Amino acid sequence: LVAWSYKAEISRAIGNRDDMFDAYGHVIEINPLDFNALRARASALIASGDVKGASKELNALAKFYPESATALAVRAHAALVASDPKSALELALSALAKSPKLPSAQLLAGAAHYELGSTEQAIGLLSAYLVSEPHSKIARRKLASAFSKSGQLRPAIE
Repeated sequence: LVAWSYKAEISRAIGNRDDMFDAYGHVIEINPLDFNALRARASALIASGDVKGASKELNALAKFYPESATALAVRAHAALVASDPKSALELALSALAKSPKLPSAQLLAGAAHYELGSTEQAIGLLSAYLVSEPHSKIARRKLASAFSKSGQLRPAIE
């Protein structure tokens, strides 16, 4: 199990997606409850745009860890990628209710609020996220857009 986990992590680090999925597949065969393997595969599928594949992994994750803030945040990410900001917001807010300072849930809730037109909420959540992740280009762009959309041009260009 440990060897397959290491192989998966190394493959992910060097960008070898096929070997990573193969290795995580072995980890999951040995231990179907391996949270890290399920999460990593789902995140990689989301990043590659494979929403259907990610949904399968996320359903497994949710089945085994339905109350996990991280699982809720991963499902929120999938909903946002699938252009469902309302569901993404509900899931991200549920994750934040369990873990109020979970950075990924802050980012996802902020992005979902932005997509739904709630710029003030987006500004608050994205600003909170940037406290823990100050170099996030995605969050900075989304925050600047939210400031601009709300008519606050000075913060948008700073």
